[in-house]
Amino acid sequence: KAEQLAADNTCTYIKSPAGLFTEVTLPVDEIVYSHESDSINTAKIVMTKINDKSLSDYGFSVPQTLLMIPKSEMYSFFEQNKVADYKTSFLATYNSTYNTYTFGNISNLIKHIHKTADKSKEDWNKVVLIPVTVTYDQSSSTTTITKVSHDMSLSSTRLVGGSANPYGTIKISVVYSKFSNK
Repeated sequence: KAEQLAADNTCTYIKSPAGLFTEVTLPVDEIVYSHESDSINTAKIVMTKINDKSLSDYGFSVPQTLLMIPKSEMYSFFEQNKVADYKTSFLATYNSTYNTYTFGNISNLIKHIHKTADKSKEDWNKVVLIPVTVTYDQSSSTTTITKVSHDMSLSSTRLVGGSANPYGTIKISVVYSKFSNK
């Protein structure tokens, strides 16, 4: 069944604990092209959930938090017990009002991929979205992430995406700034 879901090009799936994650190709070259002398201030990507039309009482819950991480780092991230640093790994929480996961500012990730890319590798600009649970330390005046682990609860969702996607394009909004020497 997981193979059938992975082969569906009209959307993309996330299923846990089955280990079916969404792969996203970030348009790094397109974002950087003709902006080499500009600074990327912000880059935001919104992943929209596709509502399930079945009214089954046995549906899985929606993953509450997704981790975006370069595909090449998805195993080492968990093996080394890393936490989201908002430089190369980002968290987004499900917003039931808008039915979305918003990765608010992935500009650092785009810059990181652009600077370190080995374009001879097929997955150089790929990231994966993985359902996670996050543990926080709230004992001080600031909230600190202390642990990010795979969400092993039964959860599932479909997101807009895929090469035969009928739901519209996924948009990434980018804000640049240019500095002049006047």
